[in-house]
Amino acid sequence: MLRKIKIFAGGQLLRDLRSTVLLQVLARFFQIVAVIHAARCLDDANGESSEALGWAQYLQFILTLGLDIVAVRHLAAKSLALKDVVPSIFTGRLLLYSFSALLWLVFLFSGDFSTQQRSLWMAAILNLLALGMNFQWIFQGLQKMPVFSCIHAGTSFLISAYFLVFFRPGIQAGTDLWVMGIFQSIATILTWCYLKRAYSLSLFHSKWYQNILKWIHEGMPNWVFGLLYNTLITIGMLTIRTFAVAPQFSNHEDAYATLYKLGMAAQFILAFAGSVIYTRI
Repeated sequence: MLRKIKIFAGGQLLRDLRSTVLLQVLARFFQIVAVIHAARCLDDANGESSEALGWAQYLQFILTLGLDIVAVRHLAAKSLALKDVVPSIFTGRLLLYSFSALLWLVFLFSGDFSTQQRSLWMAAILNLLALGMNFQWIFQGLQKMPVFSCIHAGTSFLISAYFLVFFRPGIQAGTDLWVMGIFQSIATILTWCYLKRAYSLSLFHSKWYQNILKWIHEGMPNWVFGLLYNTLITIGMLTIRTFAVAPQFSNHEDAYATLYKLGMAAQFILAFAGSVIYTRI
């Protein structure tokens, strides 16, 4: 038994878990401090940023169509090569998210919105594009999550540092979303360039839809479950501010908001651990 424990403790799985989760713990709790600081600088506008980001994240999840989990499954099992998976998913998602962003922009500029509201929701669109073109599934399928954790944690540290250094009370609604969107977009572009070069990948495929339809059918059960679960998370995210400022909790707004952020951070860290373990199951 001791020999088995020693082998497990020195195994690749535990090493990946340690390096992946440790980075996320550090990044997330540094981010909590920065987000609380940003929320105080935004004051009443903080709820507007949370709402816009919540909708962007929810739409992003809807448009994944269960492809991530299918790609991870096949890459981990080596039933499909990276060069057979990436071009179809990359091309399909680039078209899908670009079209969604365009529709969002048309709605914004055809509706009766103020300049500030348009700026806020345009920042949410940028975050939607950055989130939609994510690359976690590649590192997860190749069982290289520590590398992804470094990229993700590094981006989080940069965003958090920017909040702490440059944000001051009275900033405009959506400023935080612009910062997040710009940093995440830069990280996304650079990482895709790295993946293209490191694995000699082609990112585009003229017949991307042929494989996509088959993979969507395969991933549909997981997607439906995830959509229902994500709906619960999003409802909580969009309503926490209303709950926190209710009269009976008026003296505890910061406490409730902080506890909510801590809970989300803990869930995110556990999800990262799960993403390392999933490919071994």
